[in-house]
Parts: sequence; structure tokens; C-alpha cells
Amino acid sequence: MITNHYNQPFDYISFKDFFDADQLPVVWDELNFLIKNNNFVSKGPVLGTDALDTEKKHSLAKRHSFFIDECFINHRETSNIYKFIQKKLFYSDLHLKYSRSTIAQYIPITNHDSLLVSLYNSEDYYKRHKDKSVLTFIAYMFYKKSHSGGDLVFDDYNFTFTPKHNNAILFPSCLSIVTGK
Repeated sequence: MITNHYNQPFDYISFKDFFDADQLPVVWDELNFLIKNNNFVSKGPVLGTDALDTEKKHSLAKRHSFFIDECFINHRETSNIYKFIQKKLFYSDLHLKYSRSTIAQYIPITNHDSLLVSLYNSEDYYKRHKDKSVLTFIAYMFYKKSHSGGDLVFDDYNFTFTPKHNNAILFPSCLSIVTGK
């Protein structure tokens, strides 16, 4: 895993090859199991196809998603995806390595996290929104080697993060983002 910290246009950390080569097959196996076994949790793992703006009562997104936390109720530590991310973010030295990064300093004191898996097809999207947390971490995984779209657009900063397979980004959740086509 290769990490880089950037101050501009805002404080963020990027990750290249987030999951190790031996972790990738395990991640894919778990994702495939959760996606294909609709009866894994009482509601089925795919909980919704869109996100709702609770104030304006309109759809913000078109995609399928589920929380790993709800698939492994009271036992989420049995999820390999959860364990890999926990180890690389929360049980790592990122906050020491990037001691000048404000967001990195929040990593060891974050006392709540949830793991949302979103599945996007070619016509899916997520409109402008802010996440309701302190930090947002997004890891990109692609079934198809060639794809287009899916850029993470920070339009207040005129900045676009173009996703690549097995890359990730950590940024302040208070920033408005759009997932572009």
C-alpha cells in the first residue's frame, strides 16, 4: 500500500493498492457472498437502491448498497473486509506518518465507524451531498478492468479524484461531493 498526503486543495490522504495481493481474493469472495446471498440478513444485504435527502425528501442516489455492519450483526469483526480496513486505518501509524494532517489526527480518536458497500452500474450516480460523519473513506473496487466514470467530484474546490481499481481516499466528511458518471 502506498499512501500520499495532500494539503491542497484540501487535506486528504490517497491510497494506492489499498488491499494487498493476498487480501484481494478474500475481499472479492466476501463481497460475492454478501451480494449473492440475499437471505444473509433478514432484510437481505441490498438494503436500498437510492439515498434520500431527509430534508428535501428527494432521491440523492441511484445505486445498490448495504452496510457490512448489518450483515454481521454483533459480529462484524468476522468480516475480512472490516478487519483489513480497521488494521490499515485505525490500527496503523497513519496519524504519526502524517502528523501535519488534520484528518490523520482524527483517525485514532474516531469512536464510531460504519462500513457501507455501494454497487454502481453504468447509469448509477450519487448527487451532491455531505456525509454525516467526521471522516469519509472510500475504497474503489471494479469487477471490470476497463470502466469509465465514477469520478469523485469536489466541486467547491474544482477538484476531481479519478478512481482506479484498489485505490482509496480519506477526506473530511464536511466536504460536498458528487459521484460523476
